[in-house]
Amino acid sequence: MNTRNCPESDPGLSDFKLLPTRRDLFAMANVAGISMLADPAFSQPTSDRRRAGVANFAEGNVKVSDDHSTRGLAVGTVVREGQTIETAANSEVHVVFDDGAFLAVRPSSRVLIDKAKITGGFDDSLSLKLLTGALRSVTGWIGKFDKKNYQLSTPTATVGIRGTDHELAIIASGDERNEEIPGIHNWVHEGGTTLHSAGGQIDIEPGHAAWAPHTGGAPRAHIAIPRFLQLRRTRHEEKIEAHARHVNEIIEMRMKKRGMLKEGERLGDAQRRHQELRASGNLEAGPFKRLRPENERPLHRRKKWSE
Repeated sequence: MNTRNCPESDPGLSDFKLLPTRRDLFAMANVAGISMLADPAFSQPTSDRRRAGVANFAEGNVKVSDDHSTRGLAVGTVVREGQTIETAANSEVHVVFDDGAFLAVRPSSRVLIDKAKITGGFDDSLSLKLLTGALRSVTGWIGKFDKKNYQLSTPTATVGIRGTDHELAIIASGDERNEEIPGIHNWVHEGGTTLHSAGGQIDIEPGHAAWAPHTGGAPRAHIAIPRFLQLRRTRHEEKIEAHARHVNEIIEMRMKKRGMLKEGERLGDAQRRHQELRASGNLEAGPFKRLRPENERPLHRRKKWSE
């Protein structure tokens, strides 16, 4: 099988293995008797929706839908702004966003990619909405550079992040089992979050969890990580944790490919430079894109980059 070195196959994204090329995906689909030619996810030039990322793991019955269609979501499928990802029972999908962020959609869950603009500019943004079920999220460069530009919400609460690896779950009233508590539950592994609801807000530190009632009451901390949250984890947790461990390297790799890092610059250096540019009021869209030497820029873009 052919492989390629591309954003969808960065180390840490799929057990450190390269994903198949599009040619391989078409070949495998033909063997299975599946046609991808009519799938908008494989017709990117004609799509009017902004690209958000790509699925790098899928198991079971996983679908992606928009206003016009619903289709299966497989490894290598591009996901876009305005699409909803849905998993059935005993199913799971992992998405790597173009800024290096990671999303694991748990079984029996639905997540809307509400907004996605990932170009390397100051106005990059990513907004996700958990509609039902549960997810685990690791933030990319958007969450590290401009935390307010990364938004994660539910129908009754929102989560503010601080460079975070965390889990979010909705337990609907009437659907609770055993010792489950209806509400929005947030469990932080690294970084920190602030859980906001109509009743107030609460800061959550690593190794802790909190929840907000659907009724609008004040968010409150869990004394310990509830067993019902732990049970929502799956046998694929190591794949997520591998990405979380290497997320900075993954972000740096993607930034280098976009010409967003200076020679010898690391992610922390870029964060400081980003903050200095913002503080100085130099908010040109995509200042990082002007870092490549002139002779390394594509011929068809030299005029645009030199403006």
